[in-house]
Amino acid sequence: MPIIHYERYSSCQALNEALWPPIYLRYALWAVAAIGINQNPHQSNEYYTKARNLTEAAALINPQPDKSFLCRAQAWLHLAMYDMMCGRFTLVWISTSHAIRLLQIAKVHNLDNINSSSDDNISKLSSWSEAEEKRRAFWFAFCMDRSALIGQGLPCLIDEKDVRTLAIYF
Repeated sequence: MPIIHYERYSSCQALNEALWPPIYLRYALWAVAAIGINQNPHQSNEYYTKARNLTEAAALINPQPDKSFLCRAQAWLHLAMYDMMCGRFTLVWISTSHAIRLLQIAKVHNLDNINSSSDDNISKLSSWSEAEEKRRAFWFAFCMDRSALIGQGLPCLIDEKDVRTLAIYF
């Protein structure tokens, strides 16, 4: 699930503790990593619970999309992946829905629209890696949205006609 740019993530950690990714994202990453190695499922569940509680709290503290929207969307996608690995498919769809709405509010689905006159396009982004992280988060959410449709018969939240984001290949 390569939706986080490793160099950007690790360089923030090396520079200054204040620049570190939010704690809820770190817990979400640790939860997926811990369940992936399957050595200590109790610890992975503890990380998951902390990540979910902190991500929900972050949404209550600051519901407006700001610079942290991408971290919140990435955290929700990691939580959805964790739930998928545990077979909790209703929670997969709920977590994915949170991520999709954050990405839609930030207009990531329109990131590469060359006809857009707004500030949504790639030229306004601070770095290539940030744009790529947004694309990857969007396309991962798109795939998770489609898997909810196939697996549970739930309606899709992303209309393909509205997507103006370059496809990526993992």
